[in-house]
Amino acid sequence: MNDKLHTLLIRSFDASLDENERVQLQHALLEPEIRHERDRTVLLRTKIKETTATAFGPFFVQRVLQRLVSAHEEFRRWLLWGYRRVALIGAVIVLLLASYNMSKRDSVSLAAAFAQPEQTLEQVLRLEVPFQ
Repeated sequence: MNDKLHTLLIRSFDASLDENERVQLQHALLEPEIRHERDRTVLLRTKIKETTATAFGPFFVQRVLQRLVSAHEEFRRWLLWGYRRVALIGAVIVLLLASYNMSKRDSVSLAAAFAQPEQTLEQVLRLEVPFQ
């Protein structure tokens, strides 16, 4: 079957054909291959109409949207749960490292917590007036 006859056959289901096209299709339907294609298409269209009507019950759109919203909320809840765990573990690690650094320096200060050298008063004064 060529493409022109196939297009004509498909159009015959949804639109009206002019006289010339109708005669051309009737002559083509004498061939068993084209008749088989027409019967197969009719059967397929019938089955699609039947399944479409029963597949979607009432409130289908609302159920799908509710499922999507609940999936989004579930993902958000899972993400928040994971973030809280990671943030808590990170905070504990920072505190442990800070306390380790302070114990090594035998000093309780912010500089000791971050393992920075302590600044003397002379060093601080030199930093305040760097252009003299």
